[in-house]
Amino acid sequence: MNVANVIGQIFLVDRFLGGEFMRYGLEVIKFLDQDPETRYDPMARVFPKITKCVFHKFGASGTVEKHDAMCVLSLNIMNEKIYTFLWFWLIILAAVTVVDFLVRILTIVMSPVRTLIIRSRLGADKKNYADDINRRCHIGDYIMLDLLSRNMDTITFGRLISQLSRLFSHSSTSSKHSEDTPILS
Repeated sequence: MNVANVIGQIFLVDRFLGGEFMRYGLEVIKFLDQDPETRYDPMARVFPKITKCVFHKFGASGTVEKHDAMCVLSLNIMNEKIYTFLWFWLIILAAVTVVDFLVRILTIVMSPVRTLIIRSRLGADKKNYADDINRRCHIGDYIMLDLLSRNMDTITFGRLISQLSRLFSHSSTSSKHSEDTPILS
């Protein structure tokens, strides 16, 4: 859902800005590298800073006079900076979210990745329990252990894993639980 959300946000902002947002940050980077005398500001295309304004003003005789002037759109000066930051933020967020999604897929599909993650969250003296735990736990059990490891200190999580390992060794000898039933239900 996070991947869909961030990609959807990028497309939504692109649609809002008339199709200019997708390449906005890249054009801003190119703009900064160009010669100041000959460069064209891509931000001015999306957020113009100066425009022609027509003022209707009462003249000396009481009639309405038209005055043309150049107006500075100060809000667009801020908008270009906000949307430049937003472009970089959404791109970084999309990259991090996709990487996190791929890591989650790897942990679901590959059992050795789950073992490595459990080992990384255990103390040095408890790392040998990770293989036993991973062999006996299903993916739902692993997700629960992963959430517990994120919210427990290493010592307490190590105690939990050692207790579970002892429980597994006792249950395998007494045949209380079979290999196909989840232990942490």
